[in-house]
Amino acid sequence: MRDREVWRLRIVPAATLVAVAALALVPLATGEGCLPFCEVPSHTTGGFVPPVTLVGAGSTLTWTSLDTLPHTASATTLDLCLHVTYSKTSPGSARFDILDGTLVVTMPGMEPKVCTGAEALPDRSLRLDYVCFYHPNTMNGTLLVK
Repeated sequence: MRDREVWRLRIVPAATLVAVAALALVPLATGEGCLPFCEVPSHTTGGFVPPVTLVGAGSTLTWTSLDTLPHTASATTLDLCLHVTYSKTSPGSARFDILDGTLVVTMPGMEPKVCTGAEALPDRSLRLDYVCFYHPNTMNGTLLVK
């Protein structure tokens, strides 16, 4: 086996374990989180802070940039129900609601969008993974809406 192949076999599973462990630490059933507003700062190399955000249904989440580059908060689902563009001088926001067990996202100036790809969790919260289109390797996060 070549050295590069051995490196992939050792690193990828470790990275997966770290991501799963981080999600296990999030209090899914507490109902605490951003009410009615909260902010997620971000940076090209540091990613979204925090990488997992608990959002109360009916709340508005605002993304801000800590560096000079433009960013997006874009759903990884095929329906692309979340796509917010923002920069250091212009924050971006979206409101998150749950209607009949379905996640609905409303961005300023747009009609509400249904997130058909949001994952329903046992505690009735909904999980939506998202990335920055410009920096997907370093900027990825998860929203847990309850």
